[in-house]
Amino acid sequence: MSARFTLLFVCDSPATCSASSDYLRDTGLRVLAAHNAGSAVMWSHIEAVDGVLIYQDDVRLGSIIGCDMKRLFPDRPVVLISTGFETMAPSLDVDAICYSNSLDEETSQVIAMLFRDLVSKPQHPPNDRLEPVYERPGPFLVRRP
Repeated sequence: MSARFTLLFVCDSPATCSASSDYLRDTGLRVLAAHNAGSAVMWSHIEAVDGVLIYQDDVRLGSIIGCDMKRLFPDRPVVLISTGFETMAPSLDVDAICYSNSLDEETSQVIAMLFRDLVSKPQHPPNDRLEPVYERPGPFLVRRP
């Protein structure tokens, strides 16, 4: 499968990121790996990005990074994955938070497929009238049996 969408994957754990990047690539995504916000900013200057996926154990720090990424990519989806025990709604600048007890192969594959679906949705033409929606979806939790 050829890579059609480019995903900036900001991850604080090199071992976890390496395996997860492979699973993300297996779904057809082109993955740019960044180990911190600074390297993510560097990628933003040299590559076009279709979306940002952040893996961070500390959900608060992940939300801060997500806010920074949303400023760099305002029209792109920014999704945070956290294995932390906290459950909080995403900040206004983060599009979604996924809580998971691990970022293993199965979880990575599910997240990659969801992300592909998210970035592959057609954009609405500017002349379409869209009704405003004032609800914010809550976080969802991925658990292994």
